[in-house]
Amino acid sequence: MIDTTKPHEIIDFALKGNVIRFYLGTNGDQWGDDWDDYPYECNAGEVYDQYITGTVDSYVPFDCFVLEPSDGCWQGDSGFSKQDMIKGKTPCIIIVPASQSKDSYYDKDFKHWVGCKDAIKVYFGDDVTKIQEQIDNLYIDAAKGVDER
Repeated sequence: MIDTTKPHEIIDFALKGNVIRFYLGTNGDQWGDDWDDYPYECNAGEVYDQYITGTVDSYVPFDCFVLEPSDGCWQGDSGFSKQDMIKGKTPCIIIVPASQSKDSYYDKDFKHWVGCKDAIKVYFGDDVTKIQEQIDNLYIDAAKGVDER
């Protein structure tokens, strides 16, 4: 349950498979080690503790793609910093519904999927409750798919 008396904007993330840990607080002034360095995936640490008001672990259905900007980079360089994410220059996470991902050859290509109109694009500053509602709807869609088999 999210404590609605505290800020619940997304200010950072950690990704393990299809599980996303969203760090919550107020977007804009948060910082972490090397957040102004490029690329974030080689340099940046997690947000400093003093900015965190809570966390939420979100579980995404298995058949969906869950991608961050570094996914699909041939040279291992997303070209983004965490500071870019604070400014909204790129989503921090993209969730591609199973209905879109199931027959795709672009399984781990963030740059391809960022243009998908049906993908859930998560930005720093987004309200985690609204993102979680969208993720919950993926389970409803997945259940419909099972019924149609």
